[in-house]
Order: sequence, then C-alpha cells, then structure tokens
Amino acid sequence: MQTQTLTLLPHTPGIEHRLTVQRFGPPAAARKALIQAALHADEVPGLLVAAQLRRLLQALEAEGALRGEVLLVPYANPLGLAQLMHGQHHGRFDLRDGINFNRGFADLGAAVIEVLRGRLGGDATANQARVREALGQAAQQLTASQ
Repeated sequence: MQTQTLTLLPHTPGIEHRLTVQRFGPPAAARKALIQAALHADEVPGLLVAAQLRRLLQALEAEGALRGEVLLVPYANPLGLAQLMHGQHHGRFDLRDGINFNRGFADLGAAVIEVLRGRLGGDATANQARVREALGQAAQQLTASQ
C-alpha cells in the first residue's frame, strides 16, 4: 500500500486539512477503481467499511491478487468531519455560507474543449490520452489560480 497525503487549499488561515489516499495494486495498471467514504462527512457506515476494506485490500495486495489499482479515500471530506456543533455533525454544509461542500464542482469543460478543438481524430487511445492531458492541464490551472 502506498499512502499519499494531499494538503487542501486553506479554508481558514492557520488551519490545514489533508486528504489521505491509499493506493493498492499495480500503479501502472490500466484499470483503476476509486472508493471514497464519508463524502458527506457524517456517514459512519462508510468509515467502517473503508477501514475493513483497507485490511482486505492489503491482504490481496500482499498475495499479488490485484490486477488493477484501487484508490481508497477513507475520509473524503475532512472539512466536513471537522464541523461539529452542539453535539451534531454538520459536515455536509459549509457553516460560513450554508453551501454544500459536495456541490462546488469546478467546470473544466470550456477550457478542455478549447484545448481539444481540432485535436481529436479516429484513434480512440490517442483521443483518450489527449483528453486526460487537457483535463490535467485545466485542473493545474484551477489550483494555480486559487
């Protein structure tokens, strides 16, 4: 198992949140699966399943039984997990403005379309690589501008 820790953009000055990604199986595998728990933060059953799944994936990886890469995000919403108020979990919504953490998706469509215009052809594998590259570039621009 490889563990990757991603530092999230600051929500509050001086407070840092991190996202943990646990990777199992061959990293260069063509097939990948992403499993995330507690996206809405207060989903305790998902946390328990992720903990058990981690043990099972570690065993399968040790046996060499994984043919693809599995990415496990055991706490997909660390900001939400940190929000407790009067004994209640309010992890789905930002306490500052009430906006749902899980609905603020970046729209990369326009940037990707602009980059890909006239660059796609009849080769599906080449097209897939170009689309992934364009998405990666758009995501990098998004993080660089924040």
